[in-house]
Amino acid sequence: MSGHRAGSDDGGGAVPIEVRVAGGLAELPQLAPAWRELCDHSGLSPFMSPEWVSAHVRTFENPAQLRLLVAHQAGRLLGVLPLIAERAWFRGVYVRRLRAAANHHTLRFDFICSTGAAREPVATAMWRFLARDRGWSYLELRDTPPGGGAEALLHAAARDGCHVVRRSSPIETRALPLLATPNSTVPPGFEQTSRKFRAELRRTRRRLQALGPLQLTSTTAALAADLDDFFRLEASGWKGRPGGNAILRKPAPVRRFYEELARTTAGTGAFIMHRLRLGDETIAMSYGLRGPDSFYPMRWCYDERFAASGPGHLLIEEILNACVAERKVLFAFTGEPFEYERKWSASGTPHVFLSAFPNTLGGRLLHTLKRARPPRRTP
Repeated sequence: MSGHRAGSDDGGGAVPIEVRVAGGLAELPQLAPAWRELCDHSGLSPFMSPEWVSAHVRTFENPAQLRLLVAHQAGRLLGVLPLIAERAWFRGVYVRRLRAAANHHTLRFDFICSTGAAREPVATAMWRFLARDRGWSYLELRDTPPGGGAEALLHAAARDGCHVVRRSSPIETRALPLLATPNSTVPPGFEQTSRKFRAELRRTRRRLQALGPLQLTSTTAALAADLDDFFRLEASGWKGRPGGNAILRKPAPVRRFYEELARTTAGTGAFIMHRLRLGDETIAMSYGLRGPDSFYPMRWCYDERFAASGPGHLLIEEILNACVAERKVLFAFTGEPFEYERKWSASGTPHVFLSAFPNTLGGRLLHTLKRARPPRRTP
């Protein structure tokens, strides 16, 4: 994909929307302030922030393959689409693929763009820029939320005659609204919980408090000692056993990703690590990220010596209370759903994989192959 500019008259006025390929990670510092603002306005923060994308690319990708597409109108940033351009096998055929700069550790991907009525012209301009380039065989965007910029981009592709494929993702979002509900008899964030579960929380809290004082502490600094404590505590329990998903059981880039993500997002105030302490002991920890009005727990762990007392659920309760005090309006689990999350939220919003195949002979062939065989899960 070349680095030329392309304009579109779809911006709703005489000033065109210009799309270009940015200078990769080298240009990221210049783009970052407007990029963060765009994420905040579109509700994507802390996901898809420049720090998020940078951490992923530096740890999991070849930075030379990054194609960072940006859309401007009259100097204002309206869209960012971070893609990876690579050669890949597709159903036994060697192809040129454009895919999301993401994997299953990044939990969510989207085309970062304006919202409301401004979304369609930006998505159309971005798609037309992509369509003019003949250097790719198909486009794949993973783990996209419904109603986001990625769907608008693929709608533009469909209007252009391309074949679009949707398939389910294992990722979903389970949201706990934190705004007080009039006449509610339960605290914010607890509306979807059962009376039995709330009673269990009270009992386990009393059980632990009989052993010592409970206290929630937090830090927004990505200190190596705190991260090491988290990794060790996570690996000490079931997640660290064979078949578990502890970070220390993963390949080295996984730990580097979480370290890099913590370091870069700490600089913007998005990173936060919580500890639930029983006296002087840490019995549960959370690695989380914050948006302007939201909180996302990325990973949890707890000391299994206290498993019978549910320290993980008590940690969630304490963080919910802290979020309410900070006037956050949303607490959301994002990722592959675990059974414990169902105690807090009975249902989630599923994400989807989106693929687009050009309306060419090669594109139609790949689309046929895609539909002919069951999809394999993308790593």
